[in-house]
Amino acid sequence: MRFDNQIVGYVGSIQDVTEERRAQQSLSQAAHRLQAIFDATAEGIVVADCTGAIESMNPAALRIFGYEADELFGRPISTILPNMGPDSPGEELGYLASLAQRGESLGHRRDRSLVPIDLAVSSMELGGIRTFIATVSNISLRKEAENERIGYLAELETAKASVEQSAADLARSMDEIAEARERAEGATRAKSDFLATMSHEIRTPMNGVIGMIGLLLETQLNAEQREYATTVKSSAESLLTIINDILDFSKIEAGRLTFEPLPFDLRTAVEETVDLMMARATEKGLRLAARFAPGTPRYLIGDVGRVRQILLNYTGNSIKFTGEGHVLIEVSCEEQTTTHARLRLAISDTGIGIPPEQQDRLFRKFSQADASTTRKYGGTGLGLAICKQLAELMGGEVGLISAVGQGSTFWATVLLELDPAASSQPAHPTLAGVRTLYLDANPLHRLILAEQCAEWGMRIGVADTAAKALDQVARAVAAADPFRLVLVDQAVTDPSAAEFAARVMAIQPGAPRPALLLLSDGGTRGKAGEYEAAGFAGYLSRPVRSATLAQTFESLLAPRCELPTAGKPATDTKAPAATVGLRLVLLVDDNVVNQKVGAKMLEKMGCRVDVASNGVEAVDAWARVPYEIVFMDCQMPEMDGYEATGEIRRREGPGVRTPIVALTANAMQGDREKCLEAGMDDYLSKPIKPDDLRAALARWPQLAATPAE
Repeated sequence: MRFDNQIVGYVGSIQDVTEERRAQQSLSQAAHRLQAIFDATAEGIVVADCTGAIESMNPAALRIFGYEADELFGRPISTILPNMGPDSPGEELGYLASLAQRGESLGHRRDRSLVPIDLAVSSMELGGIRTFIATVSNISLRKEAENERIGYLAELETAKASVEQSAADLARSMDEIAEARERAEGATRAKSDFLATMSHEIRTPMNGVIGMIGLLLETQLNAEQREYATTVKSSAESLLTIINDILDFSKIEAGRLTFEPLPFDLRTAVEETVDLMMARATEKGLRLAARFAPGTPRYLIGDVGRVRQILLNYTGNSIKFTGEGHVLIEVSCEEQTTTHARLRLAISDTGIGIPPEQQDRLFRKFSQADASTTRKYGGTGLGLAICKQLAELMGGEVGLISAVGQGSTFWATVLLELDPAASSQPAHPTLAGVRTLYLDANPLHRLILAEQCAEWGMRIGVADTAAKALDQVARAVAAADPFRLVLVDQAVTDPSAAEFAARVMAIQPGAPRPALLLLSDGGTRGKAGEYEAAGFAGYLSRPVRSATLAQTFESLLAPRCELPTAGKPATDTKAPAATVGLRLVLLVDDNVVNQKVGAKMLEKMGCRVDVASNGVEAVDAWARVPYEIVFMDCQMPEMDGYEATGEIRRREGPGVRTPIVALTANAMQGDREKCLEAGMDDYLSKPIKPDDLRAALARWPQLAATPAE
């Protein structure tokens, strides 16, 4: 303080600024935090003043647009944002306001390339000054994904259009296929109807031809007449075989072939095949044999008729093309489970053989090895094709092993179910342990019989010469374990079978003598007395069924057995036809020849036969006479067999039913079922054989109560 320009004192003041300093420090820290947030924000931030001049950009924005720090300071925001800057000074606010309406847009990079961005612009008042803040996101990856999605959607649309076109094409194709299928089914039905008609029309006269020839052969004929009649019968049966082959193949092609699985004995089916083919083999001087391999199951479930059909076709084919030697049927098991077995059916022959280049044609329809075989041996070429189809339908396949001049082996496999009800007990226990000797020079005969005897538990020894056999007999006697059975082939020589038997009996006369059995291919030819005198207890003709062989062995081993010495056991003989015992039979058929054939066959079986020519006559005759059985044709004028059967069933009283057996030339699939549905009790297909008639009559035992006069 001054007074008269003199300092007279001092006055001072003190102010506390701690809070101000703290506020300044807080503001500085907040600014640093905001700057850090500004710099660290993943989205780009651009700040511009009211004139659109860029004031600041965060690192993310710099990266998006490719600029360095402060490189854009003071430059118009339109440098980096959509090129829609103000047209004249004073329009910056309007331009900036327009940016606020943007979403997705394109930004301008430093290298003048465009980058897709998501843009959001907002404005605020700071100290009375308007400031604009633009938030920018790089959406390149999203746009690429969207473009890919758009491309994918475009592809999907294209694919959808293609699928729709394909669906339309498929619909048209399905319509065309349906039309083609309908036409094919129509053609198949027409073919089936044609085959059924032709089968009926052919079988009707064939019944007359075969039936009349059979009756003719039972009359007194000289040698020349019998030869002619036999040739006619053989030709007719060959024609019938061709018809059956064509019908079977047509059923297979049409998918109408059915299988009837039933329990059956496979060995019996094989032996039945041998029986059926034996006459043809004998006519050509061939040996026909069957071998059932050890371990092969016998009792199965399947369609035995179809299995037998394969065996018959193969065997018949081998007999046809074999000039000398043998045909062998072999059945074995390839694999077996607890429920099923895969069986191999093989037929080997010593025939002409087949060149390799021709083998692949054999299982095709209407095909043989070459054209000359058809001319020389005949046939349609369908048999092997049918075997192939049948085997494949039974889960198997077919094949061939052959060489020119060395014979052939045709084989087929089938998969069949094992019969769970079959007995597991050993067959013929009385034969177990029986010591047996078999003398035969043929190794095939020795193998087959030895395997059969071994299956029954017999102790079997074999020899190919008489000297070896006699040596075995002597050593067995010396060991106190003699043979109880000795089987001898009639064809043995040095010495003969009779002399060999005498020598066997002479070995140590005090020892128990074996039972001697002779085996031959054609009977004893008038030497039964000689063989009986030599000590033979009996003989059997090959091929011998296993049941017959076992029965014969058991008979020979039984105390005080007496076995006939001039033929097979009586079990193989058939009962006389006259024992059928029917008195009154009605035969209905519109064909005069078939009437004669059927009536003659039935009369030879002891039946009294009346004949009707159509259904009307049949119903009238049945109403007048109490017939015990009616054989009814199906296709007849005025009233067919189906209508006649229905009328008879309608008129029958309670508890009364006359057996009616269809006797028809209709042999297509479903014909049997149609007859049974019409009320018939049985079905026979023409041409009729006497054995078929006899079997049909035997199926109605209640009709045999009254003997025929």
